[in-house]
Formats: sequence, structure tokens, C-alpha cells
Amino acid sequence: MIQLTDITGLNTLIKTPAGVRTILSESIEMIPSAVSEEIVTLAPNQTLTLNLARQQDAKFIAVVSGFAELKPTNSVKILSIPIITIKAPQVDKSWFDTLTFGLFSDEAEQIPDIIRPATIKIQGQFGDTAISKFDAQAF
Repeated sequence: MIQLTDITGLNTLIKTPAGVRTILSESIEMIPSAVSEEIVTLAPNQTLTLNLARQQDAKFIAVVSGFAELKPTNSVKILSIPIITIKAPQVDKSWFDTLTFGLFSDEAEQIPDIIRPATIKIQGQFGDTAISKFDAQAF
């Protein structure tokens, strides 16, 4: 799994099996715009839970898997990391402010909304020659 700030360089590499091989074999410094990588080895029918911290400025996650035939369409999945907004809580007026139409109250400072990258849950099944199922949910 690779976290990236931009996918332009990765898209160039994944056009050919040799490019996918380069991604799997080279260090992270050789992959354009990559900021983090997590190497995971899976066996058939194995379930794995992995918690990754999002790296600063990472906007994409690429899942690159090594099969005997490195067809880019079967070996690489790319997701964008969505941004979610958490609404600030609304402050209720006191009964005094309601009765006096707020004339005697101090103006409360508005609490801004919180904007953060979403948490992503990825579920994938890896077959003998390809990623057979790939699903991601953001929350």
C-alpha cells in the first residue's frame, strides 16, 4: 500500500507490466509523489486488519499486488482519500437571551466546522492471478 500526494507519476508507471514491477521492487524514493509505503504479504484465505496513519499531504492510496502476470488492470487499485466535514455544534440561546432579544448577551464566537480526511475501510480479495474483489468505504 502506497500513500501518494499525486497519482500522475504512478499512472505513468502502471501502464506496463515493467512499470508495476518497478513499483514492487524499487524503494519508495523511486516512486513519484509517494510519501509512505506499507509492505504486506498475504497468503490465500488470509484476513488482515491494518491501521495506517495518513501521511501529511497524502491524497491517494495505491494497492499494488505482485502476481505471476503483472497486468496493471489486475494488480493495481487506486483510491482517493476523501475529505469529510464535521459540523460544529449549535449553541442554544438561554431563556434570558430569548426574552431580551439578545440585547444584553455577549456575542459568542462561532465554532468552525472541522474538516479532516476520512477514515477508509478497504476490503479486498486476492485471487491467483488478480485482485478479484475490491471495495472501499469512507466514514
